[in-house]
Amino acid sequence: MKPELHTSRLHLRPASGADLEALHQLWIESDVRRHLFDDRSISLGEARSLLERSDAGFAERNLGLWCADERAGEALVGFAGFLHSDDDPDLVYGLQPSQRGRGLATEAARRVIEHAFEDPAAERVVASVDEPNQASVRVLERLGMLRTRRSMVNGRALLHYALARERA
Repeated sequence: MKPELHTSRLHLRPASGADLEALHQLWIESDVRRHLFDDRSISLGEARSLLERSDAGFAERNLGLWCADERAGEALVGFAGFLHSDDDPDLVYGLQPSQRGRGLATEAARRVIEHAFEDPAAERVVASVDEPNQASVRVLERLGMLRTRRSMVNGRALLHYALARERA
C-alpha cells in the first residue's frame, strides 16, 4: 500500500493516474519546467510515463512521487518525491508559483526524505539542481544536503547534492 504522509501544513498523497492532468499542468508551467525539464514543455504522454515510473518506484522501494495539498484545502500546491536511478533515490519537488516563499518545498521534501530513511537499507538520497535555481539550492541546503559536485548537462550547469542517513 502506498503511504500517505503528513506535515503540520501538508497532506502528501501518492500521485496516481487521477492526478495526471493537474500534474501535467503544473509541470508545463513556465516557472516550473524551466528548471525541472530544461524549459521544455513535456507532453501528456511524458507526464504519464513519469507517473508510471513513480508507481514502479512505490512497488519496488515504497518511494515515488507524492502530490502535496494543504491540509486545510484540496487544491494541489505541488509535489515531492523520488525518481529512481539504479542506486540512490533522486529527490525532486516543485510548487505552484503562487505557493512559493512559504517554506512548503522544504517541508514537503523533508517529509519524503524522512520516509525514505525509514527503510533501514537506505543510505542516502541525492538531488540535482540547475545552478541558477538559487531558491532550490537554498531548499537543499536547509535540508542539510551537501554539494558533491558540479557538472555540465546539455550545456547547463548542474549542482549535485547528497544527504547521508544519520547514524545513531
